[in-house]
Amino acid sequence: MVRSDKWTRRTALAAGAAGVAPLLAACGGAQQPAATGQPAAAKRDVTLEWLFGAIVRARTAVDLLTFVYRDPGAFGDDRVYLIRRGVVRATFPYPSTPIEHEAFRAVVADDVARAEPAVGPLPTDCIDELLLIMAWFRAHPEAFRRTTPLSQWVQ
Repeated sequence: MVRSDKWTRRTALAAGAAGVAPLLAACGGAQQPAATGQPAAAKRDVTLEWLFGAIVRARTAVDLLTFVYRDPGAFGDDRVYLIRRGVVRATFPYPSTPIEHEAFRAVVADDVARAEPAVGPLPTDCIDELLLIMAWFRAHPEAFRRTTPLSQWVQ
């Protein structure tokens, strides 16, 4: 049996990790009873596998939300959004002149030069924005055609 304080500490360590080993360590040997045929341990193992898969899928979805998005305005006032890991970092009117292109390229290059936060739990202050961005692109899949990778703006 694992005490509550040890379980909390172990799961906190495992939540920020990017591998299965810390999750198994947090279980404190939950795999051993499953091998002996105990139903509760087997169910726990299946639940942990599902949880790990969900974490990996969510992290991949967040990592894929890094691009520049052009939104055609309703009245011709196109906007461009710099989105990194599902968070809007900058928004401007779409650059229509060469100098505006260069200015926006500089904004993108400056943002790319900044260090990304360490892999781990998402900051709570950006979760709402991340969910909103994910919902937008889920509801408007055609909007992905108007995205470009950051590398095209940093040349």
